Amino acid sequence: MTRSMTKKKKKKTYPPFTPIFLLTPLLFSVNQTPDKPYFFFDGYAHLASGLACGLAGLAAGMAIGVVGDAGVRANAQQPKLFVGMILILIFAEALALYGLIVGIILASKAGTAVPGAAP
Repeated sequence: MTRSMTKKKKKKTYPPFTPIFLLTPLLFSVNQTPDKPYFFFDGYAHLASGLACGLAGLAAGMAIGVVGDAGVRANAQQPKLFVGMILILIFAEALALYGLIVGIILASKAGTAVPGAAP
């Protein structure tokens, strides 16, 4: 019997913060009860909220990656560029915070739809 035949299959483990990501949709459904209808407006508000947060986070992550890479290379050549690099990284991270704020505002608008009201 070879060694590869006797290997036990490893159990897949997840990072400890994974349940936070899996349980996040429950935060949006707290106000939903069986007697309260869920309108299309609510669905689109939640979709827009998720897209705003996700795309802003993706854009901020890509900006931080590009600026961080270029900043580390420039810092190796000229150390006095460090403060400027940190400022640009802070501005790039502000993109994600703006997306989060917009997402919270959009999610808070869900549940305000009035049936039969004209747009």
